[in-house]
Amino acid sequence: MDFTLDESEQAIADLAQQVLADASSHEQLRALEHGSGARFDQKLWATLAETGILGAFVPAAHGGAGLGLVAMAATLEAAGRCAAAVPLWETLALGVLPVAEFAAADLAAEILPAVAAGDMVLTAGWHEDQGDCLAPTVIATRVGDDYRLTGTKICVPAGMVADAVVVPAALEDTGSVGLFLVRTERSGVAREPLTTTLGDPQAALLLADAPADLVGEGRECLEWAYQRAVAAQCSLAAGVCAGDLELIASYTKERKQFD
Repeated sequence: MDFTLDESEQAIADLAQQVLADASSHEQLRALEHGSGARFDQKLWATLAETGILGAFVPAAHGGAGLGLVAMAATLEAAGRCAAAVPLWETLALGVLPVAEFAAADLAAEILPAVAAGDMVLTAGWHEDQGDCLAPTVIATRVGDDYRLTGTKICVPAGMVADAVVVPAALEDTGSVGLFLVRTERSGVAREPLTTTLGDPQAALLLADAPADLVGEGRECLEWAYQRAVAAQCSLAAGVCAGDLELIASYTKERKQFD
């Protein structure tokens, strides 16, 4: 299998590296982390939209460039290398990928252009307390043509800044499972901030008869989304490791033990 980037993929990866690095100096990140809000650089997020980086992974039918998982991996590696304070993995891998693959045309047309424009942050709530990501206990109840979700997800990455969350849930009427999109500002949705060692804005997502849109149904749908989420997170982690190694190498070259 060939993972070599083509010209357009390499161009977006190089652009992402430049844009992210320019906004992620130690001084910039320290100032952001010592601020009163969540670790989310909204100015950088707007720049990612303006430069077309967010839209690069949105299908062409919805105004994007339609680049695939390999280019996304390279972009996420750049984000990890810089420790950029933006929810790229969450929005692109956890949100855009399943919505683009499984969602009905009208839902995709509502969500994906908003992501490309920088107007929407997405994430997913895979984790439950002592739960199996592929066997969710959050319950989806059909109400006419709509769905309502009840249950709790924990450790939702970027959960405190996300506009919508992809939620795996069990369908009450069929015994199957599916992915649902929940808007965080709707009734029946509450978020509680979680303190993490990373300092990122994770949240517990509390759903009480919360309205939701069906993204896709079936275990194969969950497996598809989960596998890509993990693969993309590995790319982000690879970037973090590469950035750490660069810092260590730089320090060992400059450090003076004795004057």
